[in-house]
Amino acid sequence: MADKTLIVTTDSIGSANYELGRVLMTSFFMNLAESDEVPSSIHFLNEGARLTCKDSNVIDFIARLEQRGVSITTCRTCLEYLDIEQDLAIGSISTMFATVASLMGEAQAIILA
Repeated sequence: MADKTLIVTTDSIGSANYELGRVLMTSFFMNLAESDEVPSSIHFLNEGARLTCKDSNVIDFIARLEQRGVSITTCRTCLEYLDIEQDLAIGSISTMFATVASLMGEAQAIILA
């Protein structure tokens, strides 16, 4: 497991074409779940919080990552703001304090926006 932290702030990669972006996000998580090297943690913020909720098109891939030891957290403020906290299906709820602490640790941060 790589000492990398992945920050996911959206449910779609890119902004020009939302549907294409969702396809790309699915492909990203599918390939990450099968990759030899995975991050130590993934933090889901803003619209990215939707990816950890039931009916997410990438939930199975995130579950595989969690089974491989990747820490999965979703921002409490984001879940509450989007009114989806009752739909959280994987990982744990986190605070911005914990996200900042993770980012300021020894891990290399990668932001997927």
